[in-house]
Amino acid sequence: MAATRWRAAGQVLVVLLLVGAPLPLALWLLPDSRDLEDTALAHELLVYPSVLVAGTLFYVSWRVHQTATVGWLAAAVTLVGAQGLGSAAVRVSRPAGVAEHASWHLAIDIALYLGLILVTAVAARRALPVDPLAAGLLTGLGLTALRVGVLRLPGGDSRDTELALSAVLFVIALLLAAMVLRMASTPAWVRVRVATAVTVLAVSHVLTPPAPVHFAGIDLVAVALTVTGGVLLATTGFDLLRENLDRQRGAVRGLREQVEHLEAGVRVDRARLHEIHATLAGIAHASRLLHDGVLPAQARRGELERMIDLEMSRLQRLMGGRERREVQEVALDELLSPLVVVHRARGRVIHWEPSGQRACCRPDDLTTVVNILLENVAQHAASDAHLEVRRSGDRVEVRVRDRGPGIEQGMEARLFHWGDRGVASRGQGIGLSVASRLMAEQDGRICVEQDGPTGTTFVVTVPAAGNASGVGFAEGADDRAIP
Repeated sequence: MAATRWRAAGQVLVVLLLVGAPLPLALWLLPDSRDLEDTALAHELLVYPSVLVAGTLFYVSWRVHQTATVGWLAAAVTLVGAQGLGSAAVRVSRPAGVAEHASWHLAIDIALYLGLILVTAVAARRALPVDPLAAGLLTGLGLTALRVGVLRLPGGDSRDTELALSAVLFVIALLLAAMVLRMASTPAWVRVRVATAVTVLAVSHVLTPPAPVHFAGIDLVAVALTVTGGVLLATTGFDLLRENLDRQRGAVRGLREQVEHLEAGVRVDRARLHEIHATLAGIAHASRLLHDGVLPAQARRGELERMIDLEMSRLQRLMGGRERREVQEVALDELLSPLVVVHRARGRVIHWEPSGQRACCRPDDLTTVVNILLENVAQHAASDAHLEVRRSGDRVEVRVRDRGPGIEQGMEARLFHWGDRGVASRGQGIGLSVASRLMAEQDGRICVEQDGPTGTTFVVTVPAAGNASGVGFAEGADDRAIP
């Protein structure tokens, strides 16, 4: 909160210096212009550009976050800045003519504020049908042209008429400020600042020469009010733009998080479909062999039937969503035997000998990983596969080796990244990413070894039985956390 207050104070100080500094500078550099009446007139030429800047900031806020009331505010503030600048230019260039037609100029000011009241009433009901910045600038130029035009009319207004019109203008300005405070669709702090700026600018405009009211120091009061109104509008436009940009960044950040969540969900679904597809392919081929009665020599009927039962059970678990199963001790021969049977039944050459090793792992996940590696050998290496299980210290290694062309140059670092694949690959870049994630979730690892220009060995390691760390699913783990 303290930092916010200091930042706001610094912002006001900077704008105040930019808007108010020209007055003492002009008095110092131009001693002959120390007439405060002339200086007050000239200072409007320096202050109202800041109101135009405020209108531009409101306009950018509207472009960022297209709220109907902000669009109307952008048009209104731009209009006030453009016509105020035009009015000041007319007063400086034709002071005698403006003095003779003061009532006409007050009448134009009254028409302006009545128009702003109409804008405030409409803003809550409908969006501005035209570009706010263009509408404000064109209307302001039109009012300036009207002020120049009335100088050709007969002059000689009475002081009483000017006083009456000034009072009417002040009352209308208060009514406009009250209506701005009731714009419910606009932040309260914006309404308060704009309403205050409307009031002080109206008063300063009435007090700026030629004014129907005269008292000591009136010129300094007019300058001070003009600067205050300009500072209020400029800082309000800046703060509103910053708030809308923060809101926009928050919305973009929220959308990005939603997209990332959806992408993670899609990855989970694609990974599961990848596993289901491979499992179904094996079941379908084994079923067809059993139905046709034509079995490879190395595949006995009982082994195929047992494999189908085991794969159907695993398929049901995959279809129902991955359960958070605990790490358990398994006999790797019993786990790998159905896989070897189904791949051999599909006509693939798998070299494997039972090892008698036991490990601690999640059975379905390790089966999926080995199945992915054997599928990769068949699809990408186009060679026979060597499946070997051996003990290495307190861990068990499951090694899958092929005699294929090896890994493409430059793919080594990205081999386990989701969607990355070699130029010649016909896969989707999913399998190895899934394998890496499944092993990481159960205190396991997967890596690749490549000796020479051909042949690749994937090494899957899991804790050996009796040496497991007891790591299952991490607390709060989520299947959607796929790297």
